[in-house]
Amino acid sequence: MAPLSLPELEAAFAEMGHAPHQLGETVEQKARELLLEGFRSGDAPRWPDVAPVVEYWALWRLGSAADPDRKPYGDHLYVLSFAGPHPYVKVGRSDDFARRLREHRTNAGRHGYVLFDAWVSEPVESAHTWESSVLRVLRQRHASDETDGEYFYGLDYDEALKAVDEERVWVTPRPARPYPLSTSDAHEHKQERRRELAQHLPPVVIS
Repeated sequence: MAPLSLPELEAAFAEMGHAPHQLGETVEQKARELLLEGFRSGDAPRWPDVAPVVEYWALWRLGSAADPDRKPYGDHLYVLSFAGPHPYVKVGRSDDFARRLREHRTNAGRHGYVLFDAWVSEPVESAHTWESSVLRVLRQRHASDETDGEYFYGLDYDEALKAVDEERVWVTPRPARPYPLSTSDAHEHKQERRRELAQHLPPVVIS
């Protein structure tokens, strides 16, 4: 079964009469603590309701980049943290991040893991060099027997983000160029711009 997207999670919570983003950080933190405690004690299935809350917040922080209905734009470096029997961090890149994210969540879910934290870069022309640099640094710092390619078991999520920031300075990824608008899109954009300008222009008075 495919994991629920952010809009789908919001709809599911709405049916229950509440939305996580209206409950505050206290609820999220409590859900995270319960989930981790459940995995540590082996009783995670006892709290199946906390996993959607944790995943909701992870997806919410990703913003529109995680929207499966959004047209892919540029290349992205990403860092995903999964809670489970043996927590791990996945570092990768994709020119269709929303699709790749769903694939990772689907695969993780089959093995009893839950998306716990997630970060994605701004759209860049190419994230290949950035990804390679981050992976090289993490492989040097993390235990080899806890590393499997782009997967780092037991790695602290913040340590992965630290490596991302450090290597950004050296790699300096270039921002991706926006996709050119189609003729119809360009016309609509021009019309919308004219409407916006008209709202701010003073009325013309003919005497």
